[in-house]
Amino acid sequence: MPTIITKACTAGNKWSTQLMTYAGRFNISVWSSASWSATVHVQRKFGATGGWNKVTAYTSNAEEVGITEGSSVYFRAGVPTTLYSSGIVNVRLSQG
Repeated sequence: MPTIITKACTAGNKWSTQLMTYAGRFNISVWSSASWSATVHVQRKFGATGGWNKVTAYTSNAEEVGITEGSSVYFRAGVPTTLYSSGIVNVRLSQG
């Protein structure tokens, strides 16, 4: 059964819930049906505790496949506080 996390970002400091991955591929989607202006960050942390670190960033619609080699690696996606201007941007993380 796949795990799917989605979030509609309409302001800064909006983040998806975290996706705990296992070894293998996972999907990243960033999209909107209208215009938007923001920078979406995908962040990662190892284990349930600890800080988030930026892995990549998007300023337009995108679809990517990520690969993780270990278990208990957590990802989230969203818009940091100062990097939102306008529109609604959707983020989706999935695996399985």
